[in-house]
Amino acid sequence: MRPSDLIPRALVPRAVLAWLLLVAAPASAEWTRVTDLPVTKVFSLFSNGDTLAAGVDTAVYLSTNGGAGFRASTKPTPAVTSIPGLWVRSGRIYAGGPRGFNVFVPEDVKPDLYVPPIALTRFEILGEPRTVPSSVSLSFRDRWFAVGFSALAFASPTRNQYRYRLVGFHDWIETDRRFVSYSSLPPGNYVLEIIGSNAHGVWNTTGVRIPIHVEPPPWRTWWAYTSYALLLVVIGAVFIRRHRKQIDALRDAHRLSELEREMALTSAVQEGFFPAVTSVRDEQFRLEGFYRPASQCSGDWWWYEARGDTYLIVVGDVTGHGAGSAMVTAAAAACFRSLGDMVDDDLRLQAMNDEVLRVSRGQYHMTLTAVTINITTGEFTIRSAGGVPVFSLRPRQRTKVHMCPGMPLGSPEFRSGRLDGRLVAGERLLIITDGIPEVALANSQLLGPRGVANFYMQTRNQELETALGDLIHKVEAVQASAQDDDWTAVMVQWGQSLQIEHEDPMVSGFSPPSTPIHPH
Repeated sequence: MRPSDLIPRALVPRAVLAWLLLVAAPASAEWTRVTDLPVTKVFSLFSNGDTLAAGVDTAVYLSTNGGAGFRASTKPTPAVTSIPGLWVRSGRIYAGGPRGFNVFVPEDVKPDLYVPPIALTRFEILGEPRTVPSSVSLSFRDRWFAVGFSALAFASPTRNQYRYRLVGFHDWIETDRRFVSYSSLPPGNYVLEIIGSNAHGVWNTTGVRIPIHVEPPPWRTWWAYTSYALLLVVIGAVFIRRHRKQIDALRDAHRLSELEREMALTSAVQEGFFPAVTSVRDEQFRLEGFYRPASQCSGDWWWYEARGDTYLIVVGDVTGHGAGSAMVTAAAAACFRSLGDMVDDDLRLQAMNDEVLRVSRGQYHMTLTAVTINITTGEFTIRSAGGVPVFSLRPRQRTKVHMCPGMPLGSPEFRSGRLDGRLVAGERLLIITDGIPEVALANSQLLGPRGVANFYMQTRNQELETALGDLIHKVEAVQASAQDDDWTAVMVQWGQSLQIEHEDPMVSGFSPPSTPIHPH
């Protein structure tokens, strides 16, 4: 094959091309087509020497716009891709183009040592162009951003190379692209580093650095986590407090159940010291008793006993309420009843005082009124240990209050008061504890002994069996609040009552006293 047959005629004059080929190639060379790419123009003609093409003595190459090349060689060699220049035996390289060709000596060509600066060319957030910043701050809504860059080396810029890394996210990545983009970066601080090289591989290792801060969403900020922690602490505290309340409620319920059992037992024990029968109907003596505690256990106690031709009535009240006062009452009642007729009444009171002092250790006291009535003569004796005065009511007369001062039981230096008298036929005595006169009225005052005396006088025309109940009803009608203290009342009558022909105007009504009377 002749060299002139390998090149399209329309490219260059065949005579010129053949002359160039013959100058560069020996007569014994064999021509070979390197590639079958379409050729419309020949840009360069190369002839290499023995320095570059291994195993080739002499070769001539054509560079075309289709990348086609031709080789004339004295011995077979592997195909060599068409390149912009080759070494020739004479040390020259022929590089041609559409306007001619250049001849140069390779030794005179030096590598490009220029270190290209790296410049940022564009910056986008969510596809929207922004001013190129020196640092970037992104909100949690900026889920995508891109940075464009370029190495400022313009000799064959398409052969410039680049590397970039995002410190805190990934290591170096090499690319020939001139932009990088990121999406959905986790909140935090990063540094985007970009370096580049020129076409000869000279790198700018300093490059550019862009600090990038990605704001966390509001629910992932430090104050949000602080709020979460505080909320957990509050929830934990509420849970613990509720749990403790439930435990305390269970404990209280258990304690209350135990207390109710103890109170029921105490109440049962206490009731054993009250008279089994609350009414007496003798020929010369009648008795009606009433007792209503403010709670399950109380400090009130009353008792009566017949001793031949006399009756003894005792009404007592221990300070306070609940199981403690009930137990002191039970101890005092047991002491009083155990002595019986072995000692006189004064010694029985002294023994009760010693027992109350021993049991309560000075924490409780007991007021007590003891009345002895001779049913034959009507003579009576009132012994008082700080008890409420005794009310007497004779036929056709007003209520009389018998004052008998004394010291309450449980006192280290105990002394009781004593008052003697004689009843007339039909006369009644009323013995009560302080729960009744201390009833609060609607005007914030107390009923007092005067109010009790007036109510008592209004019952004198009634039989004893109904008089005591009517007295209690009158007290209930004027109380302004629920009962908060024990009520105990005993009404006795000696002899037959006389009919009263007219009603005393003093007992037709009752107005609470402006100043309550406190006789003890």
